[in-house]
Amino acid sequence: MAARPNQRSLLAVIQNASVSARLRFATTLRVNPLGAPLGSIVMAMLRDPSPAVRASALAAASQCDEPPIAALTHALDAHQPLELRRQAAGVFALLGNRAPGAIPKLIGLLADHDAPLRFQAALALGRQGSSAVPALLAALGTNGSGPGRSALFEALGWTGAPAPAAEPLIATELASASPQEAVTLHWAQARCGVAPSTSIASLVELTRHSSVDVRITALDKLMTLTESTDQWREAAATATSDSDPRVRATALRAASISGLPSPELGRLARRALDDGDTEVRAMGCLIFGSHELDCNDASDRLIQLHRDDSPRVAALARNASTRARNA
Repeated sequence: MAARPNQRSLLAVIQNASVSARLRFATTLRVNPLGAPLGSIVMAMLRDPSPAVRASALAAASQCDEPPIAALTHALDAHQPLELRRQAAGVFALLGNRAPGAIPKLIGLLADHDAPLRFQAALALGRQGSSAVPALLAALGTNGSGPGRSALFEALGWTGAPAPAAEPLIATELASASPQEAVTLHWAQARCGVAPSTSIASLVELTRHSSVDVRITALDKLMTLTESTDQWREAAATATSDSDPRVRATALRAASISGLPSPELGRLARRALDDGDTEVRAMGCLIFGSHELDCNDASDRLIQLHRDDSPRVAALARNASTRARNA
């Protein structure tokens, strides 16, 4: 068994002038994590000038038997590069409830000006599960308004934990919420078991909103619910005929995981193959390539799409055709 390298030799490696050498070392840590004693090494690598090295150091940290929480928390600080902070929040999402000490810091990030960072922090808090609920409810009691408050409800929804105490907070919030905020609130209700049937019905209604962004967000949120219902299966199927191609593509994704009967899903996917939008055609091909569907009515069209102008569509069509031949 190879001897563990000592701290001095490791520091010599991470101080190497060659970026490629430092990156190779970081990649080695990621594949073969060496445990908690390397916390100081990871901390040093998070200060590396190379974004690639920093990203690899974060990946290594997430795979250690005892992750260096102090180093990861330090990476969330406001003075750190934005991309590093996003990546660190993403690592906490991977760690889930292995890092309960990070909850206060992650809650603070929900008020950050950067939307992707807020999302990663909300997801990381959600992965903490029920242990994050008391802190989130406490923060909702003191946080006034703005994106940070909406992100708190987002994080609460991601926990998926029963939170009856959130019911009056959500009801009050809905009274003055924008349509986009209402999507998050109804989704949090459904995820936390607060009037789930009513909240799902409200989300379904928002899939028909006049705003394209609201329709897309409502469909996205429906896809994260643990169980589909007849209501949202029908909403997804209906939205595949939307006038906006982004909505149609999102609706196809939703339909593909909604539990629609195979003949109905096959019909929607077949229609998507003739769509003028690249992403919609790609989703149609992807559905045929990943589901046990009758491709007889689609086989000729899939062959035509082998020569589609979009390399992605062409590749997905070839994969779907191969699957159909091997079925």
